Amino acid sequence: MSEIKKKNYNVGVYCRVSTQEQAESGFGIDVQMSKINAYLSLFDYELENITYYIDEGISAKDMKRKRLQALLKEVENGNIDLVIIYKLDRLSRSVIDVYKIIELLNNNNCNLIAVMDQLDISSANGRMMVGMLAIISQWERETISERTNDGMIQMAKQGLFPRGGKPPFGYIRGENNKLEINEEEAILIRTAFKMACDGCNMSEIQRYLSDKGKKYVKSDAIKILIQNKVYYGDFYFKGVKYTNITPPIISKKMYLDANKSISRLLCHKDNEKYYFSYLLKCQSGHSLLSKSTKKPTRRYYYYVCEECQNQRINQQVIIEEVLFRLITNSFHKDYTKFEKRCFTRIKSINNSIEEAYTDYINSRLDAKTYAFTLSKLETDKKNEMDKIKNIKVSNYIDWISMSDRERKYFVQNNVKEIVVDITLKKVLKIEFK
Repeated sequence: MSEIKKKNYNVGVYCRVSTQEQAESGFGIDVQMSKINAYLSLFDYELENITYYIDEGISAKDMKRKRLQALLKEVENGNIDLVIIYKLDRLSRSVIDVYKIIELLNNNNCNLIAVMDQLDISSANGRMMVGMLAIISQWERETISERTNDGMIQMAKQGLFPRGGKPPFGYIRGENNKLEINEEEAILIRTAFKMACDGCNMSEIQRYLSDKGKKYVKSDAIKILIQNKVYYGDFYFKGVKYTNITPPIISKKMYLDANKSISRLLCHKDNEKYYFSYLLKCQSGHSLLSKSTKKPTRRYYYYVCEECQNQRINQQVIIEEVLFRLITNSFHKDYTKFEKRCFTRIKSINNSIEEAYTDYINSRLDAKTYAFTLSKLETDKKNEMDKIKNIKVSNYIDWISMSDRERKYFVQNNVKEIVVDITLKKVLKIEFK
């Protein structure tokens, strides 16, 4: 490992520990700082030259960490000459993220030293070792995840509830993690479905549940309840349907009648901006809730999966991926030759994106190759979209000139279901009516 040759370096020390690591191994911040400070003491460093950046109780699955971002910002501003960490996996367990950080450090003449890994990036060998350790770290994370998933899938095959936390409303955990019907809550569920069948709206059902003691139930949660297939016995886990996990509380006919009824309800003004209501599901089969956030200049609309750690996808991302396929499906007979070529190419690119995604999740592509391939395909897709961006629309629907009500009506009348990868923020499948 290279030595620190001058004492006027500005040093940034970064430490991170997740809650799980702390609980399982005692691999805490104090241990990391102790090792790093012992290393720094070898060079008789002045404390005023050192700034500590601590992320405690935070996973390394991505770079969205407050203190890490603060450190990288200081590097970009030229205020940090040397970053010291305990081990490389404190920065990230993602190969792509590690490469991004290394590139940023190199571009700003900032060195990196990992004390326990005995490496720095001031030499070619050091940079090579960084890549190898990053790959090993990501492999370890993915292997642990696979083992956990395998265990949960085996539970589901045995008819056991495979998730931690509270079971779905209407059920309790019985012996050996087997779900049983909570009769007190089941009465409320049956009544809520009957009210939906009778034409009651979400607010009316919400008021009924509130009167029965469920005071904090939101309208969005009522929608999810009515759309939840577990109540007639179908439980989806990792994209597979199981019929022996959730005992049915209602009949499938009541479920279908209730959902048919609520789909006929007129959209309220506030809901017209959610074009994809009732249509979106995550890759595990869960329906997504509509949400929004207010920024100083505008409001952003997105959809969230409560079963996937509240991960979300922006509505604009869905529009960009779905719109041209939707228009192609509805109006392909009227396209000009030029438009046909553009949309054919876009469709081909979308197929290539889906194939690359399949290869990645099946380990036929490594993360770096997948990221490069996806970037290239997205660039090609944007180029094709730019070609038709300013074409005057005359013989098919003009999305830009539509009102929110018209857009929602158009989507709801042409799309049956959209499946998204809530983690990668991409559309996996569109089923048209």
